[in-house]
Amino acid sequence: MEQGTVKSLTIAELLRHTRPRTGASSLISSPYAKTPSPQFSPPLPTPALSPSKILKSLNQPTLLTGTLYLPRGEDSPLKCNCFRFSDGSATVCCDILGFNPCMINKKVQILGWNFIPLKCNGGFLEIIRWGFLDSCSASSDTFSILSGCCIDKCDSRKARHFVCGVVESVSPVSVVPCRAGSSADTENLRGFLINILVCGCKLCNSKDLKLDMRNLNDEMGSHCYNKPEIVYFCGSASSWHPVFSRLIRRIVSLSGLKKRLVFVGEKVSQLMYVVVDNTLMYIPKLLLQCIPLGENDMRGDGELVSYTGTVTGTYMRGMIVELDNELLLLLTDQQLSVPHSVRVGAMVSVKNVHVVNPSYSWTKTLILGSCVKTSISVECFSSLEAGCYTMTCCESLLAKFIDSLVFVARLWVLLVIICFRRKFSGILSEKEILGSTNCHRKLFLADVHNCKVLPEERIGSDICNFIFTPFSLPNSAWDVHGISQA
Repeated sequence: MEQGTVKSLTIAELLRHTRPRTGASSLISSPYAKTPSPQFSPPLPTPALSPSKILKSLNQPTLLTGTLYLPRGEDSPLKCNCFRFSDGSATVCCDILGFNPCMINKKVQILGWNFIPLKCNGGFLEIIRWGFLDSCSASSDTFSILSGCCIDKCDSRKARHFVCGVVESVSPVSVVPCRAGSSADTENLRGFLINILVCGCKLCNSKDLKLDMRNLNDEMGSHCYNKPEIVYFCGSASSWHPVFSRLIRRIVSLSGLKKRLVFVGEKVSQLMYVVVDNTLMYIPKLLLQCIPLGENDMRGDGELVSYTGTVTGTYMRGMIVELDNELLLLLTDQQLSVPHSVRVGAMVSVKNVHVVNPSYSWTKTLILGSCVKTSISVECFSSLEAGCYTMTCCESLLAKFIDSLVFVARLWVLLVIICFRRKFSGILSEKEILGSTNCHRKLFLADVHNCKVLPEERIGSDICNFIFTPFSLPNSAWDVHGISQA
């Protein structure tokens, strides 16, 4: 096909389409960067995907131009913490390959894209290739947490509290009731926690936001990132969640923090840093590679690992994701944010999941169990007409029962539910099988069966290691006490 005139397309025009589409600014194929191979031991064979339709391409070169925004918690459901892309005609959720924080609040051109219709918010845009309209847009590496914009100058001499280290894990976005000091009034506070491993050397403990990163890069082998620090992003700062999910194992610097002592109940307390309006973030350009952290041996006893593989199937409304036809990723945590781009055919990277060997006699598989430390990102979008990942929050007794189990028992319960749905389809309603949010005291078919079948030792607390107690106690109020006024 001959290269035609590039057409400028709008989001509103895409939303009028009822079928998934893909497009690019050029119809001449160009070599893509090689995608990473699955990182697991032992090596797995290339998965054979079930036959699906390939995304249909538009018959002429197309270009999208718009602005990328951080998610706004008050305007979106809690389960959706996607970036937003808007061109003035409409706004949709999106995911980006080769993400650069400098994109935030900047106009960009989308040179290659997939568009998947979604019932909940119209559609989802997968940005494959993109470019800045202004070549100077990518020049800054310092960002204001309040505005989300790049800044050219910063005065870090007033920054009393400063953290520089490797992002180890990011918690889900959660809403917790919080009260300050002796006040009896509580308010719902939206936020997330990040666990940063810092080095105790003099260079890393400097209060200068822009450290001499050249020296840091040259002396990387002499640094030991092993001291954990917790930073809480709350209020409007919670919109930075999708950014930090992409910064795991990368070095960041945060300046202008406040120190707070947080109490949960009467006995549990934790000293942490809290992001405020004048907090600045610095991401060194010289340190783009991931910092290696200590990896656990693959024993299948619940240790935390990272894995990269191809999605070969999704089941139980997204609670089970099959990877490479071999592994089962359990996403039963109701608070976990999973990108819509986790579709059949996509290559995903899962960080901080528990690997469990269920030792089933009837099949050989490994379970990857998610927890509040788990982060999921897409390394390569699917070219298939597979639907977007969506998982609705369920408050039924059955959902609470599943969350109380260890991973092997969770998978067993989900398999039982699948069997019940097939066996009683057309005989019993969905509510009679699974229960509903309005019936908290009545056990339904799946509840009764699982309570009878599961051995007592299987029904225990989750083996997940939480970053911090409040996320395992969502109904407890936080008492926040200021340690200093930075």
